[in-house]
Amino acid sequence: MVISLAGRSSPGLSRIHADEVDHRLRKTAAMKQRTSVSNRWLGERLKMGPPASASQFARRYLLTGAGRKEIERLLSRVKGVLPKSSK
Repeated sequence: MVISLAGRSSPGLSRIHADEVDHRLRKTAAMKQRTSVSNRWLGERLKMGPPASASQFARRYLLTGAGRKEIERLLSRVKGVLPKSSK
């Protein structure tokens, strides 16, 4: 699923095993939902490519029903650990 979301737009992601990319995408989407961390930080720290790529991958993932449910499930497990976004 993630590779189809990423397409071939991020050459760095194409060299990483799909499970690792999936894991990074879930982290990115969860952090975008609950924190005010910058796209630049996500792109650099999670190695998701340019800042806009990290944001687009997270958004595309969250637009899918399965992605949205997975992030809700993940966030319910870490409730209280991640600070609420001030957005």
